[in-house]
Amino acid sequence: MSVGVRFRADEARRGSAWAAALLTLAGFTQVAAGILEGMLSDSVALTGMYLVAAVLFFGSAWQSWHVVHHGYTEPTPAGLVVRRGGAARLVPWREITELRPQQRGRYLRVRLRRTSGRDMWLVAPLTRASRPSPRFGDELRTLHAWWRAPRP
Repeated sequence: MSVGVRFRADEARRGSAWAAALLTLAGFTQVAAGILEGMLSDSVALTGMYLVAAVLFFGSAWQSWHVVHHGYTEPTPAGLVVRRGGAARLVPWREITELRPQQRGRYLRVRLRRTSGRDMWLVAPLTRASRPSPRFGDELRTLHAWWRAPRP
């Protein structure tokens, strides 16, 4: 098992992130038109509603982009490090009871089950379910090898 292995979302997911960004841009255009309409009609409630929608659109778009471009899963001797949008989180190996591939939407992802019974979806490995990448199986086997390795 090599140290320094880090799994990221594959190119298929990055393409989806760009499509989501374009849809978000279209949403921003609609929200901007709504804000302008609310301002022109002197409707504070309408303007406020569109401002809230703009904040939600921006937050969702930023979080999605950030996860795809900065998120990762990294096996270490201490446990599995998972970074989504914020700080990296360490899940100790002793707390992991299952690592299983599962389809979620259009993607095949890895679900991690903890001793507490709570599930966590890993950022990567990840691939399209319709055309799985050969790397996905290799990356999953690497995760299993780390998980099953003897600990001192």
